[in-house]
Amino acid sequence: MNSRVIVPMLLAAGFPAFSQEADRAGIEFFEKQIRPALVKHCYECHSVEEGKSKGGLRVDSKRALLQGGDTGPAIVPGNPHESLLLTSIHYSDPEFEMPPDGKLPAAVISDIEEWIEMGAPDPRVGAKPDDTPIASAIDIEEGRKFWAYQPPEKTPPPAVKNSDWPLSEIDRFTLAAMEKNNLTPAANARPATLVRRLYFNLTGLPPSPEEVMKWGRAIGTDLNQEAVAQLVDQLLASPRFGERWGQHWLDVARYADSTGGDSNNIFPYAWRYRDYVIDSFNADKPFDQFIVEQLAGDLLPADSDEPWAKNLVATGFLVIGQKLVGEEDDRKFAADLVDEQIDATTRAFLATTAACARCHDHKSDPIPQSDYYAMATFFQNTQPYYGLLDAQARQHTPLIDVTGMGLRPGREILTETEFAALKQEAADAAAQMDDVRSNIRGKGGEKVTRANLRRSRTQRSRTEAALAAYDEKGHPKHFVMGVQDRDEPVETRLLIRGELDKRGPVVEPGFLQVASQNQPDFFKGSGRLDLAN
Repeated sequence: MNSRVIVPMLLAAGFPAFSQEADRAGIEFFEKQIRPALVKHCYECHSVEEGKSKGGLRVDSKRALLQGGDTGPAIVPGNPHESLLLTSIHYSDPEFEMPPDGKLPAAVISDIEEWIEMGAPDPRVGAKPDDTPIASAIDIEEGRKFWAYQPPEKTPPPAVKNSDWPLSEIDRFTLAAMEKNNLTPAANARPATLVRRLYFNLTGLPPSPEEVMKWGRAIGTDLNQEAVAQLVDQLLASPRFGERWGQHWLDVARYADSTGGDSNNIFPYAWRYRDYVIDSFNADKPFDQFIVEQLAGDLLPADSDEPWAKNLVATGFLVIGQKLVGEEDDRKFAADLVDEQIDATTRAFLATTAACARCHDHKSDPIPQSDYYAMATFFQNTQPYYGLLDAQARQHTPLIDVTGMGLRPGREILTETEFAALKQEAADAAAQMDDVRSNIRGKGGEKVTRANLRRSRTQRSRTEAALAAYDEKGHPKHFVMGVQDRDEPVETRLLIRGELDKRGPVVEPGFLQVASQNQPDFFKGSGRLDLAN
């Protein structure tokens, strides 16, 4: 027999005995060194016996350790450096230290590291009455097989019996489905009907009687396709086309002129983003460019201030949307703002709901919680500017001043008299609110005075906003809603169960794994431009 065959056979014959011996040694090590340490230092907060599983973690069975808690598996057998249990007992992360009342002895830490290195042998089967089954880990590769995450492929049009009817390849798909069900297409529309349909479909407006007659004669009963094409081109060139079809994207982008919620404060410059969308449709802007401008227009190179300012307007996508601007907890407001940005971005551009993974792994899509916070890094390192005044709402930001950069101001130049009147109106509103505040401390009429305070605050906000829109000469300033990268990077941590006070490990920036095959080794700035591309 060939020696190259004999040697592997002999080695294989010895493996079972060697494996059994290693298992026995590992179990003995666990029983002598690891189990006592877990019982002494960990069971109090992480065991069925004590009725506690803080952070969703139990350590009283191997299955529970492998399942882990809110931040993922506690151990990765054979890989101590990837094991969160070892990270926490090493105190290498000040926000993630266990046990919380003091670091374990160095010998115990060394034993646990050695135990994980040897594969974490553990005889405990976890036969506790309420021992939970191992949660199914999200399989990213399996998730990528779902049709929605597959790259689109061109499908050849099906064969049809009536080859004279289709005017395009799309018609072949429609006709094939009809023929399969023994259906025939309806008769062609009359010329006047076709003209009206094209007008309503492309501009949302009816044609004039004169246009119906003009194009009806040109198209004729034989539906002259050249005349139809000319009418379509005319309607596509109309400014009304962008207004008609831009509204569909504005719905996707959750566009509104106000914050919504109870206070429903006005976004004074939201109209710039609305006009950007309309202009983009009218210019037949490529969709990939449309995406990049909205997520990272401020980061695109520009030859001068004007194109940069126009790209900045596009980032209004990230700052419109509902905001509870009366929120008193700054951390919660910031987290909710990022959540809204993640939700809007993934719904609009990926047709998925990544925001469902804020507190736990997504229940129906292959999106782990860690992916949510990897996405959050892009937006936590982005400064929003949506422009609400302090008197209007607690959570306010300035706007970006782009005066002199070629954008239209949206307001007319005030005469000297008009500007003086506006300044006086603002001063009167401020004085009135001060008077109401003083009276509210007096006795009687409290409900009335508080109502007066709300009205006077609103009036002061409006006049201050109007005054702030002009320079000292009464010339209108040019402001923009949008975003820019923060000056200093912000550390992002996974929030256990989405709770602000339960900060988990630091998370590096990254895309949704199921929707991207490769992750960059380095993200520039906030990473929004990498995300957009």
